[in-house]
Amino acid sequence: MKRIPLSPLFALAALPLLSASASTGVSPDEYVLSPDLTDSFAGTATSSEILSGYPASNAFDNDVSTRAGRWLGVVQSGDAIGWIRWDFADGAHVVRAYSFMSHVETHESRAPTAWRFEGSNDGGDTWTTLDTVSGSVGWVQAATRLYVFENETAYSSYRWTITARGSNGDQYYGLQEIELHETASKNSSGSGTWGDRRDITETIDPSVDDFERVSDLTSPGIGTVTFSSAYSTFTGEKMFDDDWTTTAGRWLAIPAVLGTMPDITDAFPGTVSGSPTHADYTVAGAFDNDTTSQSGRWLGAVQSGDEKAWLRWDFSDGPHALGGYGFKAATVGHLLSKDNRSPRAWTLSGSNDGGATWTPLDSVSGETYWQAGEERLYLLEREAAYSSYRFSFTENGASDYIALSEIELYSAADAATNATGRAWVQLEVPEAIRPNGYVLRSLPQNTGAEERCPTAWRLLASNDGVSWTVLDRRTRQSTWGNQESRRFDFANAAAWRFWRLVLDGSPGRQSGDNVGYLAFSELELFDYDAGGAAGASRVRSSPSYSNGSDRHCIGAKAFDGDLTTAGGEWMALVQEDVEKAWVSYRFDSKVYVDGYGLAAYADSVRAPIRSPSRWTLYGSNDGGRSWTELDSRMKTTWAPGEKCVYDAASPGRYSLFKFAVTGRGSDPDYVGLQEVELYGSLSEGTFILVR
Repeated sequence: MKRIPLSPLFALAALPLLSASASTGVSPDEYVLSPDLTDSFAGTATSSEILSGYPASNAFDNDVSTRAGRWLGVVQSGDAIGWIRWDFADGAHVVRAYSFMSHVETHESRAPTAWRFEGSNDGGDTWTTLDTVSGSVGWVQAATRLYVFENETAYSSYRWTITARGSNGDQYYGLQEIELHETASKNSSGSGTWGDRRDITETIDPSVDDFERVSDLTSPGIGTVTFSSAYSTFTGEKMFDDDWTTTAGRWLAIPAVLGTMPDITDAFPGTVSGSPTHADYTVAGAFDNDTTSQSGRWLGAVQSGDEKAWLRWDFSDGPHALGGYGFKAATVGHLLSKDNRSPRAWTLSGSNDGGATWTPLDSVSGETYWQAGEERLYLLEREAAYSSYRFSFTENGASDYIALSEIELYSAADAATNATGRAWVQLEVPEAIRPNGYVLRSLPQNTGAEERCPTAWRLLASNDGVSWTVLDRRTRQSTWGNQESRRFDFANAAAWRFWRLVLDGSPGRQSGDNVGYLAFSELELFDYDAGGAAGASRVRSSPSYSNGSDRHCIGAKAFDGDLTTAGGEWMALVQEDVEKAWVSYRFDSKVYVDGYGLAAYADSVRAPIRSPSRWTLYGSNDGGRSWTELDSRMKTTWAPGEKCVYDAASPGRYSLFKFAVTGRGSDPDYVGLQEVELYGSLSEGTFILVR
């Protein structure tokens, strides 16, 4: 689910009643929502004419705090001033609720005030009206409104046709964020009050249960380090030297992409077609293996409308399973080394009926700061097998052309087993280790973290250094800041001798002297289950606030029974992920949980801004490798020391429970609670509900 900071100044929309359905227009706080479908399932966003740089995809990108993350349409003439649409890549989904968030800027006049919400199952040829809204006025900045209606039909495409926006506006309209939900049920605070239900968690001694003190399994000199490439003395050994604060502790890799995997457009015959090009630089130049000469480039003329240019490859012998693709920017020719001609946003689609219908496979946006001859790798989230593949380019810079030197297509098998990426570093340890988490550390101050640290990578493991298993994969992570640390957990039941970090993506931005390198300062591997003085710790959590040796905000504080002091607070660092923070509690055997309690900070300053606005409670019986949702809630306002009790929507017996924060308060850096309690029974036999 996306992070949506819901405004307390929620204005109730005055909505007409419909015979088929009617939006309730109530505050999101009053409902328990299923996960946002646009997060859980791939899809494509399109809209009518936009202001350049603010595409429809921004309305579904989880950026709810920046000016750059907004969708901004140009007002059209006629009954509808514009439209925005979401097409699911995997088929039809039932939607019964959606939410709009207004811009984080003070352009209340640009928020929609009337619209039709429609569904389609024939690619948009016909539409069924699901909800009609009018009079949704009085928007303030960064406000979220929820619209709930009756619907039992699944659709593959959904569209909002906007018919009015705020008064006294300019030529633009738009939103910061849109969500789609399958279910929206009335939010109940549950039965009972704090203290009259049995908390089955133990009161934890944080000094014993501090799993964050777990030792790094990759201490300096513990094994043999190899790597793909390095600049000067900034070799791969620097990733395991415990130095992430000085410039000498960096690994600087020289990236490579094209040629690391076989291009299946070379191995299997096919034809290429595309939109109009410059007369001398045709579509064939994108697949001709000529990456050095001027004649080997593709130069597509920018067209009017949402689609600026397109390229298509049709295999002659039928479908081929695709796992990824590579782009190489043009290297020669007038202005071709400039960022303004390289593509910035596109959609890759596949077809098996000669192009009559297309299935979206990958949507990319925000690909800026291209350099002459730069190569970038893109791996698909899931395998796709089609006979035709089409790239639809929707954004470039200010040029009249879109240019690439080369496009390569990689098979699903090669992409899955590829162990080189753009760069890699490997540690071979003398004896096999079994970590289940790792920490990556970016570059120190003023060394170009955002221009050098990649936003996509994989962690691989092996016992022979030849056959690799992917244990963790991250794509399109947020841009790194200087001297930033991020922790990632993964499921791992085996011990391995070879560990390899493969860098797949590009940095968040690139400029100046920092161009041409991929870099990190440190990779640390941890076995978090081995923490604590008494063996595996009972409590684990995402990274928490730490002031040197003072660890008073660790996850164990959520279960320490301290409801009043700052020393009893769990305060986590906000993560740039769907789960902004989390804390888990492990029982020695399966227990039955049917409810839980949450207590906000006792502090009057921290409680309103650092309490979660949205969360999900999960249960697991396989050590956290898979999770079952027990309950999901929203609450946007917290009073100091406020205590809430909730019934679990889906109670059950589990040995491990996780409280995951999916929406934070107004503080962008920290989120947490004073206390978490789990209610139910410790009985192994008949379920005895203890109230």
